[in-house]
Amino acid sequence: MHAPYSLQALDARRSVPSKQLGEPGPDEDTLLRMLTSAVRVPDHGKLVPFRFLRISGDARQALGDFLAERSLAADPLA
Repeated sequence: MHAPYSLQALDARRSVPSKQLGEPGPDEDTLLRMLTSAVRVPDHGKLVPFRFLRISGDARQALGDFLAERSLAADPLA
């Protein structure tokens, strides 16, 4: 049974604030494995994700700039 390995993975899990995330992100193979696993988890709310968006490179920077601008427009002290 793989339960001990599963528990180790859960015990080692940690959340990182989005402001601390940066380059490099996961490589293509790791990302594909993560997404493949993500669509297999139980979904009791029946909110099955059918697509994922990957935003990288210049588009990632542009989206970040846009979101920062919107955040400051909504709350100048943000």
